[in-house]
Amino acid sequence: MRRPSWRIAFVVAAGAAGALVTHTAVAQTRLAAEAEDAYVAHDATAQTWTIGNRTVAFSVGFDRSQNLRTLGLSIAPDWANVLRDGSADALLTLGNTTSFLGATQSGFRYRGFDASATGRTVELTLSFDHRDTGVVAMRHYRTVAGTPVIEVWTTLTLPSGRAEVVASNLNAWRLSVPAGTVRWVAGLEPPDGIESFSIVDRNLRPGERLSFGSIERSSSSVVPVFSVAAGQARFFGGIMWSGAWTALIDRVQDRLDLTLSLLPTTRTRLRDAASVEAPHGFFGLVSTPDAISLALNAFIMDGLRGGRPLQSLVTYNTWFVSGSHLNEESTRSQMDHAARLGAEVFVVDAGWYPGGDRLAYQFTAGLGLYDEDSERFPSGLPALAEYAHGLGMKFGIWVEPERVDLATVGPPGRAQQNWLATHDGKYGSENTEYEVPSAQICLAHLDAQQWIVNRLSELIQRTGADYLKWDNNFWIDCNRGVHGHTEGDGRFAHVNGLYAVLRALRERFPDLIIENCSGGGNRLDLGMIQFTDVAWMDDRSAPAVHVRHNLQGLLQFFPAGYLFSFVMGGDEEPVHENPDLSLLFRSRMSGMLGLGFPGDELTEGEAEVASTEVSVYKELRSTLKDSVGILLSGQTKSSERPQWEVVEHRSPTVDDVVIFAYQNDPETHETTFRPVLLDPEQTYTVEILFLDSFGSFTGAELMRDGIVVPESSRSAAQIIVLRAQTTTRLRSQSVRRR
Repeated sequence: MRRPSWRIAFVVAAGAAGALVTHTAVAQTRLAAEAEDAYVAHDATAQTWTIGNRTVAFSVGFDRSQNLRTLGLSIAPDWANVLRDGSADALLTLGNTTSFLGATQSGFRYRGFDASATGRTVELTLSFDHRDTGVVAMRHYRTVAGTPVIEVWTTLTLPSGRAEVVASNLNAWRLSVPAGTVRWVAGLEPPDGIESFSIVDRNLRPGERLSFGSIERSSSSVVPVFSVAAGQARFFGGIMWSGAWTALIDRVQDRLDLTLSLLPTTRTRLRDAASVEAPHGFFGLVSTPDAISLALNAFIMDGLRGGRPLQSLVTYNTWFVSGSHLNEESTRSQMDHAARLGAEVFVVDAGWYPGGDRLAYQFTAGLGLYDEDSERFPSGLPALAEYAHGLGMKFGIWVEPERVDLATVGPPGRAQQNWLATHDGKYGSENTEYEVPSAQICLAHLDAQQWIVNRLSELIQRTGADYLKWDNNFWIDCNRGVHGHTEGDGRFAHVNGLYAVLRALRERFPDLIIENCSGGGNRLDLGMIQFTDVAWMDDRSAPAVHVRHNLQGLLQFFPAGYLFSFVMGGDEEPVHENPDLSLLFRSRMSGMLGLGFPGDELTEGEAEVASTEVSVYKELRSTLKDSVGILLSGQTKSSERPQWEVVEHRSPTVDDVVIFAYQNDPETHETTFRPVLLDPEQTYTVEILFLDSFGSFTGAELMRDGIVVPESSRSAAQIIVLRAQTTTRLRSQSVRRR
């Protein structure tokens, strides 16, 4: 079979200096694995390996002293190397000694390599023995065809008969790139008065160190992905982890030394014939800042989710309507209203179990009981699921599996006391706002894992639930010594246990929609997106400008259809009697659209507007659900808003483009923006919803000349559709061009 011409552009290391060559190196390079355009190439003479595809190449190899080194990271079309340092791409501490993984002088001896291909993915594994401890360390590299991202991780195994070894400094990756602006997104509860999910840019001075991360759950303080403007390229990377992590960035002359790890206090014990897999990391390169989200989107959808699509169904949730004061009659009434508005999923939130309605917005009582309250739901949840299905909606249930009401612990079939997490002998709920004492279940305990899987499976099967909202509102670092972990690895063991439970549920219920909620967006990371299908960003789902701010930050790194928020009312921005109800809906459409208001409070005219907006979202969803969002204006803030906000949505699977424009300044009567990343040769019909004129232009013309959007008397939120000429137009609409 003829190989494509891009193979001549293998980036292969030559010699100890790590010089990069292309055409002449191919003759000495053997393809060790290939899948579509993804490959692993091995040069046995130079002792180098390259993993990549037509978009990216990453090379490692040995220097003259037999130390493993990074040799190249580059992107098409010019394949220029951006790495500035030739040391190994991972650190590791065994016992009290920290060293570069694969360094001969630190006692590592190369054992061999393995290369494999599965589907569209290739993987390279380099194996080493550690002389002093006997630990076998394997460094893994993986990439997916057509995706400019390299996934990396380390596996440690202690052979049978060797003395116990403490492993720490579980490092995802370390690399050096040219100095440039560092960009990250603040977490749900960032320090220093920064608004949640704000885009932050920082330039470091020579000798300056920048440190950021989260000390509890992954995105509590900072979302675990960042980027660097590395010369002409844009480097990006992160860690696929749902617990604590840290990034260190040091400016050394003209380069940035980047290190991404778990917290330094994290350690784990390697015991007889046991293996430990460190958190997976990832990094990649693109040529423009706007392409980072496209690259991550491809990695997420093809590499992590295995092609499992995001459905992004319009979802109604009871929490902001009823709190935990739920009963069968009121729930059926809400279902009727939700169905009339066009909802596709109905979720019964917290409080459906016995005791869960003790207080309107305190739902701790009864946690750990997986049966409905028979007094409030005499027909049972299966009858509610059947009712929802009869209305054409899927049925969802809220759960918080990692926490239990202490009063439920102990009897057969329930959570057991020795599964509960403690820190220094305390459950951690003693000094919280919760009325009812509760405790975290430590998911390091295998019996606890199995109990949760079994109880959730029984609940899903018994009720016929299609959707599971997995919440997590409580977190402590367990240092109890009876769960199979030690004092320093409670967080590490719990997150791995969480993944094990979610993996088991995904295997048992492949069609189940799982919502990722952690008191809002405390676990927004690429570890959770493997197993979950939608993520609630923030309990503060109003006002609309706050939701748009959150979306504009998180769209830097996540597909739009994963980011969930609700249309809901508030004292300053009600749903009923709102003069611009369309703005409320369209402010959420840039992510996944949720409904969280009483349907019976709307007038007939308001209900018609709401139903129309839901229909618009459904029509646009084929483009929106797996799209990336590109800011064509500055990120809005609650205290500072641009005159107009403009967000472009581009799908990797649909040629059409959807653009949201929000008018903040009533005195600025129009806005001009230039879309990006269009196909320059494609002809697009430009449609502005609910206006009457239209025009067709090439992508090159639109990116060069821009589009002028006038204000509308209908709403401050405008939707512009760039409809590829090969597809059917949504409506006949208008555009003016400068």
